[in-house]
Amino acid sequence: MKKVLVVDDDIVMFRLFQVQVKRAGCEGFFFRDGKSALEQLEKVKPDLAVLDYNLPDLDGAELYQRIRETPGLESIPIVFVTGSVQDDDLKAIESLGANAVLSKPFSPRILQNLIKQLLNIG
Repeated sequence: MKKVLVVDDDIVMFRLFQVQVKRAGCEGFFFRDGKSALEQLEKVKPDLAVLDYNLPDLDGAELYQRIRETPGLESIPIVFVTGSVQDDDLKAIESLGANAVLSKPFSPRILQNLIKQLLNIG
């Protein structure tokens, strides 16, 4: 079963991710902050990461970089989600090289389909 790491501090989004990762047929590992996710990163060894860009303790760009520096995770797909719609923020996110960026709010079905597409599953 494919593993999906999700980091988002918003409780509503957190619950949405839990449901959609399960519906996509994946095992989810959910964290409300970046530091907790980093502590478990090597143990979890996810196949995909979904990261909130605006986290309270560690910004999404730093978390992205730390994942990319982790042996074995250098090329996993990474999706950013953000509530920011400012052009400068979106350009900064896209410049990191993430596989996709979803602006909140987004359709749960889009998230589920994106997970399946990036992991090449049913």
